[in-house]
Amino acid sequence: MKPDIFDAGVITHCRNVLNQHAAWIYSLPEAAIHKLAPKIQQIAEVLGSFEACYRRTHKSLTSPGSQCEEDAIIAQLLPPPMMGTYIDIGAGEPQQCSNTWALYQRGWRGLLVEPLPEFLFELIRWRPGDMVFPVIASNETGIIPFFVNQSLSSCLATWSQGAPITPLAAERMAVSEILDMPDFQRFRDSCDLCSIDVEGHETQVLSAIPWDRFSPQVFCVEYRKYNPSKLGEDLSPEWEPILLANGYMLHATTLLNKIYVKIPPPAPPEPEPAPEPDAQPVA
Repeated sequence: MKPDIFDAGVITHCRNVLNQHAAWIYSLPEAAIHKLAPKIQQIAEVLGSFEACYRRTHKSLTSPGSQCEEDAIIAQLLPPPMMGTYIDIGAGEPQQCSNTWALYQRGWRGLLVEPLPEFLFELIRWRPGDMVFPVIASNETGIIPFFVNQSLSSCLATWSQGAPITPLAAERMAVSEILDMPDFQRFRDSCDLCSIDVEGHETQVLSAIPWDRFSPQVFCVEYRKYNPSKLGEDLSPEWEPILLANGYMLHATTLLNKIYVKIPPPAPPEPEPAPEPDAQPVA
């Protein structure tokens, strides 16, 4: 899920309108400027207060890292100085709203799967140590309709943000095929964290994982359906059984993501003590 930009967009729009009116006012005669300029200044101060409040309230949307402290939970599960590997499916932006940015800062490296071209170049620029693969991760390979609205996207026909969106034709690839590509097998075989943010396409992604050869220690999966005005519906009942059936258990739940950990195999039973030898009679 990418940031809800509604409130920030309204503030930005007001700021732009204000600047336009300010430019017009300062083209008026001097007497009119003296009369109207203080009002413009007051409105500018109010907008400045709104902007500061938005930055404080939505710090997670305007600061690098996870949106709801998921990276802090992941750091507890995979603590420093551990060095590892991640696969980020639906990576999005390189820093903001990224569950793997903090790990990249620690020296981790991995595979970023992200179909949006506008993010591709940013990922290459800010994450040069990672490999970026611009494709839709899915359960099949081929061309699929892809619904894009600015930085928000989904391959679900039922996905909606109000106004109708004309789909684009985009390439998708089965997750198993992605992980089995020669260039990516090293990430598959050494992955410690798999982050999934695919806007309602989680079932398709998880059902296509080759569980016999891909078993990261931690999964972080977004579970909310996108809603621009409130927390969306919990979609995890559709796909959570796949993780549970493949040896994972729920560790933590945030407002947007669920974090699962690999259940360790049971310890082998302790060997039974050898029977004591029969006592020999004393001569």
